Amino acid sequence: LQQNSLRSINSNRTDSADMEMHSNSNEPQSTRQISASPNESNTEEVIHNPWRSVPDIQKAPNVTSKDIVRGNGQYWNAPIVNEEFKIIFFHMAKVGSSDWKRFFSRLSGMPKETWCLTNNIHKREKNKLKFLDEFSVEEAQHMMTSPEWTRATFVRNPKSRILSAYLDKSIHKAHSFEIHECVSYGHNLGDSDKKVAKLHEDECIARHRDFDFFLHNITKILTENRHYQPVYSLIDEKWWPWINFIGKMEYFKDDAESLLKAIKSERDGMTAWDRSGATGWSGMERDGICNGTRAFLDRSGNDSHATNAKEKMQQYFTPELENIVEEHFADDLDNPYFHFNDLDNLN
Repeated sequence: LQQNSLRSINSNRTDSADMEMHSNSNEPQSTRQISASPNESNTEEVIHNPWRSVPDIQKAPNVTSKDIVRGNGQYWNAPIVNEEFKIIFFHMAKVGSSDWKRFFSRLSGMPKETWCLTNNIHKREKNKLKFLDEFSVEEAQHMMTSPEWTRATFVRNPKSRILSAYLDKSIHKAHSFEIHECVSYGHNLGDSDKKVAKLHEDECIARHRDFDFFLHNITKILTENRHYQPVYSLIDEKWWPWINFIGKMEYFKDDAESLLKAIKSERDGMTAWDRSGATGWSGMERDGICNGTRAFLDRSGNDSHATNAKEKMQQYFTPELENIVEEHFADDLDNPYFHFNDLDNLN
């Protein structure tokens, strides 16, 4: 199990290996560099590259209706599809999913009322996006394996991600949490006994603001909630080798720009970056501020972000709670396709 302890958050330890190169050598790379691990003899800087090569199409698995990428009966699992730019985007809860749904809604030509003014960007009837479960199995098979298509996602250090979920759901949206998550929590533990269910529901209402209780109880009982599931579990294991772009929150803006400059319109050859990414964003679209002049995900001017994130991580995590997260999200910390370094805790 890869360890990413906050106990060493100030160290210079970083990724010890690059992601595999995308098969197209002309694809842009993120240019930000990170220092090599102090435990390695090689002290050269390593370039983070989100692009990956994929297997030969002859080795491709088959798409089935039970695949997670097809929704598997849960429509929120299916990825976004944009046919004009030939991209499948796997949106992950608490990894900028709201930003990406707004972006792809705008890229699809939707009016501002759709991608900016709505507070329900996750609802299909609001974002007007297409998803992989809306296509036939044959069409999905082609999209998931063709070298003409880009299959992209973003990942995030699980410690940062679960803390973000806790602060958003359990603290900032406490009332909603109590009438939805706490009711589900009580139901799951009480089974058919309504009195027992009510006792657990009341316990959740009383204690959900406690991060210790949240990690020990909520994340272990509400296992179907995407916000508390490992990112690795949200794509079928057989399809991870076919994801040819895996961006990271540590390099959120740079990786997004790299992705959007690489995909081009089948209609006019314009890149997604030039069409909808280079300008026109405020960073406050959820508040109805739609006439910005910034690039997509440009958060410049918020210099305190990294410092505040570090302070929050140190405020909430103890060694014991770190161990709980490392155990619960073991697949996110130890898999062949993406890995994290200490700096990823800050995003």
